[in-house]
Amino acid sequence: MTGIDAQGELSVRKPLTARKYGILLVALGALGLVFSYGVAMAKLDLVADPESSLVCDQGGVMMCSPVFASPGAAFLGFPSSFLGMSGFTVMIVVGVLALGRAGLPSWFWTCFGIGMTAALILMVLFEIYSLAGVSVICGDCVLVWLITAIGCFYTRAWQVQKGHVRHPRAFGRLVTRHRLAVTAVWAAVVLTFVVVRVNRRLRLPPVPPTNTVKGEASCQA
Repeated sequence: MTGIDAQGELSVRKPLTARKYGILLVALGALGLVFSYGVAMAKLDLVADPESSLVCDQGGVMMCSPVFASPGAAFLGFPSSFLGMSGFTVMIVVGVLALGRAGLPSWFWTCFGIGMTAALILMVLFEIYSLAGVSVICGDCVLVWLITAIGCFYTRAWQVQKGHVRHPRAFGRLVTRHRLAVTAVWAAVVLTFVVVRVNRRLRLPPVPPTNTVKGEASCQA
């Protein structure tokens, strides 16, 4: 059952409490910060030595170097992982505030929700570019995508439940009562796309290492 109580909040059978939401944000933010930091360090290592072999280069389709070297990894003029580190730090801070039951105004949650939605859109665009354009899989990047999506969907559920955003009744019922199912469906779609790209890539001839290609080009010159 869903309804609107006297405070304008959406009442649901299993509400997302401030404690659960705060713990989720802190955990997701910490994980995202760790992975974003690893991606940032790998990107800097690649800039310092383009021929270096990164730990995340597992061979075959599991290659992060082509992703980090692509224009999409720094479409704002600096490594996108730096933006991710900042965003996940904000997520941790908001999670701590939620755990402390801070009486934050509605406009704050609206701005935070807009930021999470923008982050998810950027992640989707980067997914498409990485899987369809570069045709390789970056394991750390996939984890960052999933972490961002979970944080975004649960933030939207929190906003709807607390009445911070206007919404159709059906939408409110979907994101609050079925928030876990919505997140699982999105993750399944992403992982299915990854598996399809992996299978398709495995049928193609292996891509030579970056340093080998550069060496051959210099010899021909």
